[in-house]
Amino acid sequence: MPTPAQTSPRPEIPILEDYAHRVDRDIRFFDLDGVGHVNHAAVARYLEEGRLTYLDGINDPIKADPVFMLAHIAIDYLAQLHWPGTVTVGTRIARFGRSSVHWDQAVFHGGVCAAKARAVMVLADRTREASVPIPDHLRGQLTERGAGPRQQS
Repeated sequence: MPTPAQTSPRPEIPILEDYAHRVDRDIRFFDLDGVGHVNHAAVARYLEEGRLTYLDGINDPIKADPVFMLAHIAIDYLAQLHWPGTVTVGTRIARFGRSSVHWDQAVFHGGVCAAKARAVMVLADRTREASVPIPDHLRGQLTERGAGPRQQS
């Protein structure tokens, strides 16, 4: 006999104030899908730009060796986005692993969270194509951006 479906608790919806690191991006007409919504791939690009601007001046994605490479991303779409407009991407470090940075991100439009994401980037040696431990000085530079998890009051 089937059992009734279990309801899971609603996921926490981020607020813009959770993120010290923010970047604004214009919604382009090109970002739309066939029914006039911002396409899921455009949202992924906004998130990528949030991570890259966080890393700007710390780890150049073209020249750095070792370099941070995306290993995982999961995106929850919470609201539709439309053109024209501007989104704000909030980015913070959720935690560090030995060779990884776990990111917590959200895309906001008009103060409303339209998408939230969890991403993992791994520091990799370009020549060996293998992960390497994150050096203390690099962890320090990333932490200095002040965009870690919000302190609970």
